[in-house]
Amino acid sequence: LFVPDNCIQNMVTQTNMYAKKFQERFGSEEGWRPVTAQEMKAFLGFVVSTSVHRCESVLSIWSAGFFSNRSIALKMSQARFEKILKYFHIVAFRPSQGCNQGLYKIQPFLDSLQQSFSHTFRPSQTQ
Repeated sequence: LFVPDNCIQNMVTQTNMYAKKFQERFGSEEGWRPVTAQEMKAFLGFVVSTSVHRCESVLSIWSAGFFSNRSIALKMSQARFEKILKYFHIVAFRPSQGCNQGLYKIQPFLDSLQQSFSHTFRPSQTQ
């Protein structure tokens, strides 16, 4: 809802680029295939879900314990989640260009989210 499609697509592109470069340098990984936008949305949903429910770990979704969530776990295997997590990137390498700001690397992503929040949420809607 709040993450624009262009941000999702950028995450897909950057994750796949990073995976390719990593595998070129260290050897290909069996079972890896490029991530899709649908998978990226599910991946982000898992991460947000475990944050909201205060799980010990996002991997708790696939456990048999208290935090397991069968309906979510059916969307993606644990192995696939872990592969996407290994290569997940929001942006490609960006030199700091003399910037002292700690978030310079993801600032374009944050700006896009801020713009999306501004268009989606109006404080008057909550009254």
